[in-house]
Amino acid sequence: MSMIFATLHITSHDVSQLPKNLFLGEVANDRWSLIEDDWPRKTRRELHRRLGLGAPAVPRYRWTLCSVGVVEDFNPLGHVQWLLSALSPGVKLHQLTELGFDYWLAFACSGNGTGGGASLTEELAQLLVLHSARLDIGFYWTEHS
Repeated sequence: MSMIFATLHITSHDVSQLPKNLFLGEVANDRWSLIEDDWPRKTRRELHRRLGLGAPAVPRYRWTLCSVGVVEDFNPLGHVQWLLSALSPGVKLHQLTELGFDYWLAFACSGNGTGGGASLTEELAQLLVLHSARLDIGFYWTEHS
């Protein structure tokens, strides 16, 4: 059985709360996951300085919203549309950068390697351009019984 899903990733080095006015609570409500890097930032900065690595690239805060178990569609467009439906009307993802956030979308598709795959349509491309959004795509082989 194939597994297909998409994820919206939002990260920040300094901002610990997503701006509630940009998102609709009823769409994604409890489906957001927050991961906080709790390693003390001072310790990480000091380690990077001693190693000559410059500022650490790993953001402190990361939120994800995933379409697993919600969207039953082989087409990435349906998954991306569901993720973007979490935004308040008129809001575009690129507005997050003005508030200190980075973001990207990811699409994953697993299968047994017998051919075929998801289609990246013109409609999906236009939607990504509208939001100035990157879409990472991963294809994974899985054994089927």
